[in-house]
Amino acid sequence: MNGVLGVIPLRMASTRLPGKPLLVLGNLPLFAWVYQAGTKAAKLDKLIVATESASIQEKAEQLNIPCLLTPPMNTGSDRVGWTSRKFPGYQIVVNIQGDEPLIKAGDIDLVVTALQEDIQADVATLYNRSAEPTDYQDPSKVKLVADHYNHALYFSRSPIPCCLNQTSPVIKKHCGIYAYRREFLIRFNQQPQTELEKTEQLEQLRILEMGGIIAVRETSNDSWGIDTQQDYDKAKSIFKKRENYG
Repeated sequence: MNGVLGVIPLRMASTRLPGKPLLVLGNLPLFAWVYQAGTKAAKLDKLIVATESASIQEKAEQLNIPCLLTPPMNTGSDRVGWTSRKFPGYQIVVNIQGDEPLIKAGDIDLVVTALQEDIQADVATLYNRSAEPTDYQDPSKVKLVADHYNHALYFSRSPIPCCLNQTSPVIKKHCGIYAYRREFLIRFNQQPQTELEKTEQLEQLRILEMGGIIAVRETSNDSWGIDTQQDYDKAKSIFKKRENYG
């Protein structure tokens, strides 16, 4: 099999917003909206939730969402890698962030297509452009720079590229979805954290320090993760305007 596996890694122990996968938006928990978007992605051959939480597993089963119970793990990518070993027939594995209920199926397809088309790449991810000075300065908004082949050169929480004329540039703001070649994902999970990764607290820097190639593609969508109560309140406001809310 040469299929594509989508994995939504979930944990309850969020530092800033504990239990967030089960927070309700409309009539569904947060992670179920992510799963619904994934089911609409044409490029995914299989989609599964992976979690160490029995509470999340129970809710997933109630909603008929496929769920795999994993051992406790440090990161979402560790959980995705562990899950990929259970399904060895899938050669591309997509890490879909479980706290982004506004993600679009088209973006899942886009990141898979980027990896399928770029034979040099080990990983693919997305970005959207922003001209907001606050995004440029905000450490929670990860920026990236890329070369002329649409391969990532670096990711940072710092304002990059540096703009010496004092005007904030239009930046490439990273979107936290990844498509991995399965063999590279397994090798990535076996490597210890690197110094740059620990400094910036960005896992993707380990990929670059390993010599991996990350293909990047632009999306017009601005999906974002729910990390704080303010994020959750914003998401509730957005969902209330949707026709299918509640």
